[in-house]
Amino acid sequence: PNKKMTHGERLYKQYGVTGIRGEAESGFQSVLRFGLPVLVSHFKFLDKNSLLIQVLFSLMSEVEDTNILHRHNRDVLEEVKDRAKQFIADGGMRKVHCREVVEKMDDYFSKKNISPGGSADLLAVTVFLGMLQGIEL
Repeated sequence: PNKKMTHGERLYKQYGVTGIRGEAESGFQSVLRFGLPVLVSHFKFLDKNSLLIQVLFSLMSEVEDTNILHRHNRDVLEEVKDRAKQFIADGGMRKVHCREVVEKMDDYFSKKNISPGGSADLLAVTVFLGMLQGIEL
C-alpha cells in the first residue's frame, strides 16, 4: 500500500491490461498475429515507409495500447482502434490518397495528444523479427 504503482501496474488494476509485460510473456503474440503477417504479405508491394505505416495501423487496430490508456481512457483507445480498422478496411496504404488520410489522422491525434506508442514499440519488434526472416527494409 505504501509503494507507488508504475503506470503498467495502475493500468492493469484499472483495465486488466498487461501491457508490454504481457506481450513479452506471451511471446509477442500481437506481433505474431497482427504485425508480422502484414509485414510478410505486403513487403513486396509497398515502399518501406508505406509498409511500416500499414504494419503500424494493423497493430493499432488490435493492441491494447497502454500509452493511449495512460494518457486517456478506454473510449479513446477504442476510437483509435476503430479508426485504424477503418483505414485498413478502406485499403490502407494501397489506396489512392492514403497519405492524406494518414496525415489528417496524425493531425487529429496530435491535437488530442493521442500517441499509440505501445503499437510503435511493437512495430519495432515486428521489423526485427521480419529482418530475422530475411525481409530487407
